[in-house]
Amino acid sequence: MYTHQPDEYDCPFCRFLAGDSEESASVIVYRDDRIACFPSKHWRD
Repeated sequence: MYTHQPDEYDCPFCRFLAGDSEESASVIVYRDDRIACFPSKHWRD
């Protein structure tokens, strides 16, 4: 797969889905090995 991201890019979505955020565990409403679903911050506030 081709990507345009720089080599050292730190993806905020990847960190969120990896659980590096205190908020991520309580916000993800569905997750399996191919997909994760979570509401936008606009709907959570």
